[in-house]
This record gives sequence, structure tokens and C-alpha cells, in this order.
Amino acid sequence: LATNDGAGGNPLPTPPFLSAADFSRSCAVHRSIGAVTAYAPASFSEPPPAAALADGIVLTGDLGQELARGRDSYLAVFAGLVRINTSPLLPLTAGEVEVTGLVPSADGVDFYWRVPVRVDQVLPLPLGVPSSVELSGRSAYTVDDGGRFTSHQLGDLRLAGRRLPSSTLAEFLGL
Repeated sequence: LATNDGAGGNPLPTPPFLSAADFSRSCAVHRSIGAVTAYAPASFSEPPPAAALADGIVLTGDLGQELARGRDSYLAVFAGLVRINTSPLLPLTAGEVEVTGLVPSADGVDFYWRVPVRVDQVLPLPLGVPSSVELSGRSAYTVDDGGRFTSHQLGDLRLAGRRLPSSTLAEFLGL
């Protein structure tokens, strides 16, 4: 579809279009990103949507350590977080996760997020220690041709704005 540039009848170049395979992948990626974005607030109260995950998804920590391999193991990690977060025996409670940014990468997308964490005062806290802090970080996902997430790497973890030692070490080591 060539159009006139308005300055004398010169046709404008035809815009490039995605191939059918690239279009299909882009649509699937968009659906997966939408599913995870919609799920994000409930990250500490329910497991993630399994349909957005590849069978062999790998979850790694900020030091590159493998935390889970495979969809069932990945879902079990998040189910464990739900149990921890809802346990009356632990003094920590995470609130709703807020996605603060989405940045596309060559092979996926980076989600930047934050979540308030409340410390229940089972025992009095020392003077100056807040009862609520913010945990924030980056979840870097890679996607396959079907638009499902194949890896999830945590990074740039911060508590109350201060970078966690593991994330500082990971950056120093280039992980």
C-alpha cells in the first residue's frame, strides 16, 4: 500500500509486515505477558498461570542458582510462597505485587516489580525498624516460539530501596 507523501506525489515506501510465524509468536507472547501482568498482584496468594509456562521453564535466583526446573517444580515454588505468606506462624506478610515497568528484550521481557512486606509485631520491633518495607526487583523472562516463558531469572533485588547483597555480588561477578 503506497501513499502520497503530500509534497508532489512521491509514493512512500510500503511499511514492513511481520511474517505469519513472527506474527503468531508476537500474539502468543502478548497473551503470556498479559496473563502474567494480570496475575502479578496475586503473586503471593496464588500460583502463576500454568498456560503461560513452557514445560521446561527454569527459575534462577539473582546469583544464577537454579531454584526450579520444569513447570511442576516452578509452580511448587510459588505454591510454597503462598503457603508461607498465609501461614499464621510466620511474622511476614507480602501484599499485592505491583508491576512498575515492562521492558522488552531480544528474547523476552523484563518485569520490574515491587511489593510491600509487613512485619507482624509478634515481639516489639527495635526503635526505628519499620513494620512495613518494600521488596522490589526484576523478573527477566525468556519466551519460546509459542510465546510461553522458558526461563525466569530474578535480579536487582532490593529491600527498602537497598540492594540485597546477593544482587550486588551477582552484578559484580557479571551473572
